[in-house]
Formats: sequence, C-alpha cells, structure tokens
Amino acid sequence: MVIIVLLFRINPSYAHASSKDHPEQKFEEKYAHDTYTAFMDSKHGFTVTKSHHLETAGVATYTHGQGGRVLGINSEMDALPGIGHACGHNLIGISGVAVALAAKAAMERLNNDGKVVLLGTPGWLWQDRAV
Repeated sequence: MVIIVLLFRINPSYAHASSKDHPEQKFEEKYAHDTYTAFMDSKHGFTVTKSHHLETAGVATYTHGQGGRVLGINSEMDALPGIGHACGHNLIGISGVAVALAAKAAMERLNNDGKVVLLGTPGWLWQDRAV
C-alpha cells in the first residue's frame, strides 16, 4: 500500500522524468542524466552524484538509519540509432526511479534501516549490441 500511495502522489512529476520523447544514443544521454539526477535530488531527497565515472552516468543514494540491507537498482537510459527507444530503456530507466522512490517510502514508513542505490547507466547498447 505504501508504494501505491507514493506513486499516485508523485504521478505528475514522475511522468515528466521519463526520457521517452528524448531518445539519446550511447554515452550521449545528457537529457536523461540531467532529468533523473535533478528529479532524485531536488524533489526526493536522495544524495546525487552526477557524471559518476562517465559524463552521463549518475548515482542517487538514500540511507535510512544505520546498517541494514542495500538495494541496488539499475536505470538504463540509451536508445538505438535511427529507431529510438525500441528496446524500452526509457521504461527501464523510469521504472528504476519508481522502485527507488517506493523503497525509500517503505523504509521510512516501516522504519527499516538500509540503503537504496539507484545507478543511472548510460551506453548499455554500446557498439549497437548489448554489453
């Protein structure tokens, strides 16, 4: 129930964060990177590291309490040349954001210690094939 309430509450800004209208090829995911990192930082209280090892990679971390489990989540962002998001990476990316937000809400609501780490992963379709 916590997850459903959270997703309905953030629906307008959540939908805006999707990069479906801005397909960007491998390692050129500037719109997706900037949108996801700003969304997680300013609106949802995650600690964000922009350009983490790569210009368009990012990490958003939320810690509740001390210790506990760590949940790692992958958000792919790149698109295919000439056809855009045919592989659905925009959906994988925004789904990762939803999982991170839902996990944060559940941890707070249930007072469970732990950490959520959302990785914005560019260039997954490197050299036109999955790596």
